[in-house]
Order: sequence, then C-alpha cells, then structure tokens
Amino acid sequence: MKKINELIKLPEVRTIFDLFNNQGIYLVGGCIRDTLSGKEVTDIDFAVDIDPEEVVKILTNNNIKFYDIGINYGTVTAVIDSKNVEITSLREDIETDGRHAKVKYTSDIKADSLRRDFTINAIYANRDGELFDFHNGLEDIENRRLKFIGSASDRVKEDYLRILRYFRFYADFSNFDIDADLKKVFKEGSQNLSKISKERIWTELKKIINHNNSFKSLSMMNEANILTEISDDISVTKDYLKISHIENKINKPINNLLKLSILLESSEHNANNFIEQFPISNEEADNLRTFTNLDLSIKSYLSIKESRAKLYRLGVEKFQDFVILNWIKDSNQKNDLNWHTLHEVAKNFEQPKFSFGANDIIRMGIEEGPLVGKILSELEEWWIDSDFIDDEYSIFERLKAICLSYK
Repeated sequence: MKKINELIKLPEVRTIFDLFNNQGIYLVGGCIRDTLSGKEVTDIDFAVDIDPEEVVKILTNNNIKFYDIGINYGTVTAVIDSKNVEITSLREDIETDGRHAKVKYTSDIKADSLRRDFTINAIYANRDGELFDFHNGLEDIENRRLKFIGSASDRVKEDYLRILRYFRFYADFSNFDIDADLKKVFKEGSQNLSKISKERIWTELKKIINHNNSFKSLSMMNEANILTEISDDISVTKDYLKISHIENKINKPINNLLKLSILLESSEHNANNFIEQFPISNEEADNLRTFTNLDLSIKSYLSIKESRAKLYRLGVEKFQDFVILNWIKDSNQKNDLNWHTLHEVAKNFEQPKFSFGANDIIRMGIEEGPLVGKILSELEEWWIDSDFIDDEYSIFERLKAICLSYK
C-alpha cells in the first residue's frame, strides 16, 4: 500500500529496520492505524522477534541512545534524530490482574496479536510493506468500526484501562451503536478503575478530551457510568456540546484544560478536587484554576478599544481563551459572529510598548521606593485607557500631574 510505503520511508523507521535487518521486525499498532486512517503519525512502534536484552545490545553496539524503563514489560525506547521509537519484543500474556501482565516472549506474531486490545491496533507491516492482519483490522478501519479482539469482557479484565482506550478510539471509529452487552462490560469493568494508577487514567482522559469529537465519547462514557468512577465532579453538559461548534468556527482545537474546566462545570471547588485527585502538573493546575474563574467583563459587544486594553493586560492566548469561555456560556446564538470577531481581532494584535520606567519617575523628584511603582502603574493604566496614546508629550504631561498629586 502506498500509505504504508510512505511510513516505511521515514528516516527513523528505515534506521530501525536496517539495525534489526536479521531479525523478524514489524511496524505495529498506532502508526499503522493512523497511516491507513489518513491521520498524522505521532508514535512509531515496532515488534521484534528477539528478547529486550538483545535489543539493548544492538542499540548499544550502534551507538543509539535508548531508554530501558519499560524493559521488564519487553519494551525499549530508542531515540532516533530526537524522536522516540518503541521496540517491543513479541510476547504473549500468561497472567493478568487488570493492571499489569506477566508475559513470555514468542516468535509468533499471531500470538502477539492476541494480547492486543482492538483489531485496528493489531496490524503488522514488514519493511517491504507487506501487511499481516489476523483480526480483520483493515476492514474495521475502512468501515470506521471499533472491535475488541476476541471477548470484550476478557480484554477489559486483562487491563481495565482499556475501557478508556476504547472511548479514545471511539471518537474516530464510531459508525455503530454500542450494544447492551458491551455497555454492561464497561459498567462492570469501570468499578475496577480504582485499581489503575491515576497517572494512567489522567493520560487517557486527556487524550479523550483532546479529540475534536470528544463530546460523543464522553457522553457515552457518562451513559455507562464510567465518568462517575473517574471523578464525581465531572459532568457532560450542553455547554460542553458547544465546544465542537466553536472549534469549527475558529478552525482550531480548544485548550484541553479549558475543556476540562467545562466538564468540571466551571467550578473552582470541582477543579481543586480534581487537582487533588490527579497528578496534573503545577502549570496545568494553575491554568485549570484560571479557567474556572471566568472574566465576566469580556462581553460579546466589546469595542475595539476595550478589546485592545484586555489584550494588553491578558495577552493574546489568555484573551482568546476567555472569549471562548464566555462564548460557551452565552446562550444567545445571535452573538456568535461577535464572539468570533473578538477571537479574530486578537490574531492581529501587536503588543504596544510602554516606554516609561522608574527612572522617569525619579527624575520628577519622587524618591526611590514603593511610590515609584505606584505612580508608574497609574501612568500605564492611563496610557492603556487612552488606547495606547503614541504621544510622549501628552504622556509626560500626565506623569507630571500624577507626581504633583503625591507631593
């Protein structure tokens, strides 16, 4: 297939095929799925017919940087031209507990395929572009259908995180209704999500939220009582439904944490609970709290002057985020054009430069100290409210008046 041949031509892919030329080695999983689906490939995974210790030896002998943090599970991550490539020994499960699996290595790629989750993730390709598809994954990709390999109940019991993985892929492969039996599997299995680390759950939840069709997946998760097993504070409301409408209008994805804040009902209390429950970074936590403290002064009818002042104070990215948040909350669809215009205005905003500093205040006879900063802030606020007046004489006259008021 032409698409697969293009994948094989990638430098990091060619390098690994060349290094392991004498072993049975195959591209597998997401890179095949995404290539055949016409999506950008972000992760490269290989399956190889040698033990991980031998993988390490080959990489070491060829001066290839690697990480072996996953070696106990058969995975070594090579770094090729600053890109991570996972190389996993062919294996089959001999024991599972819903979180991790004990494995034994094999030379049989069909046996390896049986331990994978979905048919669309169990397609292999050798360096000649020949595909090995033991579970009709190609047909399921073409028909946009998501199917477990074998018994859904068995696959979920092997690793309960597969419930979340299912709904991550469901956003792309959902040309069908989830039947009652599968919903039952999810409802029963989701009660065991507490066995899964919060790190793994947060990683998958972020990927679901990141998808432009996340409302569909999250709604189905809500229907199957999965979201309540993750967090009592998450709720899929009509506000969240509006996100995809806005993304289509602005032609770009909306910030993940902004979307999460809507799932948390724009509640600072819910956000703090979520931050305590999940290992999100300090930066993510700060942003989430910011999004739950809505700046209600941003209205759909802001003038250009008012918009420029807001842009200067907030910065372009934060201004656009607050526009989107207020847009989501606005029930009047007639205001869509105004909100869209505000979002577009920000794209062309160039931050004006305030050229006065502390020394200018001191030269006016003000002693060094807190008053200097206070006067400078007052002058800058006047300059902003004057729509960034580009007249040094007028600014200087205003400075004189402010300084005199403090003498």
